[in-house]
Amino acid sequence: MEKILKFFPLKVYHFIMLKCLSLFILIFISGCMQTFNSNTGDEGLVGNCVDSSLINLRAAYSVLRTECMSCHTGYHNSWVNNCTDQEWIDTGQVISGDITNSNLLIRMKNFSPPGDMPLSSPQVSSNDYSTLQTWISGM
Repeated sequence: MEKILKFFPLKVYHFIMLKCLSLFILIFISGCMQTFNSNTGDEGLVGNCVDSSLINLRAAYSVLRTECMSCHTGYHNSWVNNCTDQEWIDTGQVISGDITNSNLLIRMKNFSPPGDMPLSSPQVSSNDYSTLQTWISGM
């Protein structure tokens, strides 16, 4: 430190250190931000992710994005990457052709006995619930 102070006066040294610290903080904060968030404005991913020939999955994905992914963070952010029926089956949330035992439907308030999702909202519309049932039963 003494060698540095020989070249720079103390005020200049503090100024440089403050600028370096500010730059470090700025880089650190910007590096922690997500480039996308499935809870906000990733509507375009449906068109890019799910094959247009998978009509039932596209319709179900739209419901899931609105009713599930719009509230959840963390684990449910990974749902945005499930682009095929098989990927949804692999999550354990749905069982191909089985609307009675698919966890995704069991957790919903529409199910009997009712589940608890969506947590802070009324049950999903009967049309949306039917869309999910059609998707799972048609797998």
